[in-house]
Amino acid sequence: MPIYEYICEDCKNLFSVFQKMGETDTVCTLCNSKNVKKQFSTFSCADSSSDFSNNSMPSGGFGGS
Repeated sequence: MPIYEYICEDCKNLFSVFQKMGETDTVCTLCNSKNVKKQFSTFSCADSSSDFSNNSMPSGGFGGS
């Protein structure tokens, strides 16, 4: 199942949810509001030849490092 990131328009909580594609009944994990908006999120992947000790991979998520 994909992981989707949302922001609550009421309390500004940023949260991630495992949910089936097309599922639309998401509520805020903090205030239970249904007034949530799906966020654009990034991901990274690596093959077996990648060196995990370097910091060249993108951080993903909400712009953290």
